[in-house]
Amino acid sequence: MARVDLREPFPPTLEAKARKCARKDAVVREVEEETGVIVGEVEYVASQPWPFPSSLMLGFRAVARSHEITLRDGELEDARWFTRADVAAGRPALPPAGAISARLIDDWFGGAGPPARW
Repeated sequence: MARVDLREPFPPTLEAKARKCARKDAVVREVEEETGVIVGEVEYVASQPWPFPSSLMLGFRAVARSHEITLRDGELEDARWFTRADVAAGRPALPPAGAISARLIDDWFGGAGPPARW
């Protein structure tokens, strides 16, 4: 029998699951709100410190279910799709190797090794 502290709002495993679902839901919501792109199969990848006080950047991978980009809420200046050929050709300039975004791009780029960085 598991012992549950009733002072906690949820047992730790349920709380962790609730937080995980909330983060994935936030990814789906924010991507659609900002770009109009519908995503699914959201998967947490990593986190790193964000340059604002007491903030953390979370990196997720998701599968696009729609592909037309429409900037909606004014938060983004630009949003575009890039192919592996674009990335291999140096378009766009890539983030430094230690960044979450670099890890996501490297994983997506595939078995040919990481793309060249500036």
